[in-house]
Amino acid sequence: ALMASFRERLAPEALLTVSEEPLEEIGRVAGAHSCESLVLGLSNLAEQLESPDLEALISDVDCDVTILRAPEGWDLGRVERVLVPLGGRGGNDVLRARLLGAIGRTGQREALFLRVLPPDASTQSVDDAESELRSLADEEAPGFGTCEILRQDDPGQAIVDMAGEGDLIVLGLQRIGRRQKAFGPIALRIARDAPGATILISRRG
Repeated sequence: ALMASFRERLAPEALLTVSEEPLEEIGRVAGAHSCESLVLGLSNLAEQLESPDLEALISDVDCDVTILRAPEGWDLGRVERVLVPLGGRGGNDVLRARLLGAIGRTGQREALFLRVLPPDASTQSVDDAESELRSLADEEAPGFGTCEILRQDDPGQAIVDMAGEGDLIVLGLQRIGRRQKAFGPIALRIARDAPGATILISRRG
């Protein structure tokens, strides 16, 4: 992290602190230093996402939170295909757009925006969803964003299956309020079953 900061001509700081409750201490430090972003690297993502301490940390901090799970040897610079599943509840997301923009600047990339609808979704519903996705792709990943609509009754499995064709999943989390669950069943399933790297993003409330 220090090397990456120096390459970007930033002035990083390093802080070492000791606590019996690491996640609680991370939240305290983030607040004490008025951090705008918090980045967490989790190796056992599926297990740690179910931790009430992690839920509490994300609910309590007043900053953007990004969580990365990546296999050993994974390199963001080698990512070619990014899967962006959307649930249809949000519009343009600044944090996600920044991340995709940074990825897009590193070479030839494809960001696939995915929406899963029920098998009985009408043609009009599919057309409306595709139009919305195309607009988001043009705004957040101009020149390298594509979109796809799937009709399936199991959105989590559909996303996991599609993840096998890419190098990275970027999944947004809803932060509704204090002490509200940030990790729904689909996020937990992706963390447990999806291959490759996963980035979960939660914009400050």
